[in-house]
Order: sequence, then C-alpha cells, then structure tokens
Amino acid sequence: MKNTLKAYTSYNLWANNEMIKCVEKLSQEQLHQTIESSFNSVFKTILHIWDAEYIWLQRMQGNSINDWPSKMMDKEGFSTNLFLASAANFNDFVNACSDSFFDENCEYTNLKGEQFSTPFATVIMHCMNHGTYHRGQLVTMFRQLGLEEIPSTDLMTFAKIQK
Repeated sequence: MKNTLKAYTSYNLWANNEMIKCVEKLSQEQLHQTIESSFNSVFKTILHIWDAEYIWLQRMQGNSINDWPSKMMDKEGFSTNLFLASAANFNDFVNACSDSFFDENCEYTNLKGEQFSTPFATVIMHCMNHGTYHRGQLVTMFRQLGLEEIPSTDLMTFAKIQK
C-alpha cells in the first residue's frame, strides 16, 4: 500500500508543477478572469486544490482546521510557491510514514464540526483524486484562455517519465 500511495503523491506533486507552468503564462487578468466551472477562475481553482491538500495534511498530522486557509489570503498573498510547497509537504509526509500508518484511522473534525474516522490510505487517495479532478478543470480553463501548449498530466504520462 505504501508504495502505491507514495507513487500517487509523487504524481500529484509532478502534476501540480505541470499546471503551474501554465499558470505562470497567464496575466493577472487571465488568472482572475471569470470562467464557468466549479470555481469561477483559475486562481480560485488553484486555491481550492491548495486548501484541500493543506487541510487534509493538517488533519493527518492531528491538527484541527476550522476554516478554509485561503480565506486568509488576498489575490497578492498567494504564490505558486505556496501551492507547490503544500504538494511537496504532502508527498514528504507520506514518504516518511511507516507501513502500518496507512491501515490506521485518521480522526478528524470537518469544517462543519462533524467528527469522522477514515483510514489514512483512503484520505490520501481522496485528496490525490480531488487534485486530479480539479486539474482537469484547469486544463479546460487554460484552453478557454487561449493557451495552446498545455502539458499532459495523465498518470500514464508520469509513469512513462519515471522509468
């Protein structure tokens, strides 16, 4: 299990880096331009991915989060380095865990104050899958903004470069 989850968090870090290459090509206007999607701009979608990764990592480390971390940020207070650091921290955390950790339960309280107990392996898979889902939305947004060179972030692409 550990090797699979380590590969998945490494993939997530790589895919987030690929997305940031596109984000860095955008103007501030494009970054914040309204586009119909789950979150109505590239900036808000990036923030949402970051929020989720940050919150789930904190929960796995035994910390309670009472609000979305991005609520404390303004347009100028968030950087792509923060986004990538969060994915790197998640990856480092999973790599440092013992094999038995993944079978244990993560006890946490969600933002509504409800308590849950979920296996750590499930939490990790959920968070990585969540990032993949929203990166797909980013690709569509990038196309709508006129970007022509958008890298593939498919898991199979990552697997090919890991050989």
